[in-house]
Amino acid sequence: MRTLKLLTLITYLILQSNFAHALHLAHGQDTMAADQMAPHVHKPINIFGFTETIVGSRIRSTPLEKKFSIIDARLNLNAKKHTHNTTYSLVTDFLYDPILNYNGINLSKGTGWLDLREANVLFRPTSNANIKIGRQILCWGISDLICINDLFPKDWNSFVIGRNIRYLSAPTNTIKLSLYNDLANVDIVYTPLFNHDRYIDGERIAYYRTLSGSIAGRNDPVKVIKKNKWFNQDEVAVRVHRLFNEYETALYILAALRNSVITSQLCWRSDLLKA
Repeated sequence: MRTLKLLTLITYLILQSNFAHALHLAHGQDTMAADQMAPHVHKPINIFGFTETIVGSRIRSTPLEKKFSIIDARLNLNAKKHTHNTTYSLVTDFLYDPILNYNGINLSKGTGWLDLREANVLFRPTSNANIKIGRQILCWGISDLICINDLFPKDWNSFVIGRNIRYLSAPTNTIKLSLYNDLANVDIVYTPLFNHDRYIDGERIAYYRTLSGSIAGRNDPVKVIKKNKWFNQDEVAVRVHRLFNEYETALYILAALRNSVITSQLCWRSDLLKA
């Protein structure tokens, strides 16, 4: 019965994706025509998205993990509203995930039938400054999947089980200030409550348990203490970057305030942009 429901849902989402794609193309043509006729009028809400279905199975069975590594039926919806100097963004994922079989919503772990990816407002107080407030995806620097400069939350479960690479970056509730000038560009990110990674905890993928020297999985998932002290367990990240002819240089600073102890990391990167 569950298999039949899953196949029905997958077929429905595939049909909906074709319809949504055609609707989005038509809406885009209408929007372009309206902009040419009345550029001073505020744009309507732009809604778009995609559907995605992934099924993966393990070759060998183990009591620590389920037979299927992933069964995802996902509907992603993006809504954006642009005004003169403000942009409102809302990105949500509606997910059918029978692997964890979790019917609630856990925005911190990204489990359940809804994952709120973005819910923020971006406004431009001046011509050389942007401020984005709310839930957003943060990723900067060139890391090639070795996240040295990019220390924002990551979803390692999604990365390992084969979801799209966009889901490696987990959302965070933060305030981002971007300043632009001829001397250098500066990004300042303040997170009032530390956001941890969506790490491999045994519920979906087995892990090596260092204390006992054994492999654990569903029989012994990792338990962590949830952080809930806003403005007391916060973080500040700063990036200063500028182009020097063919070279892009960047300076990264991270200061984490936890239990009145300040930890910091200082990184420098220089990349040659032109081959």
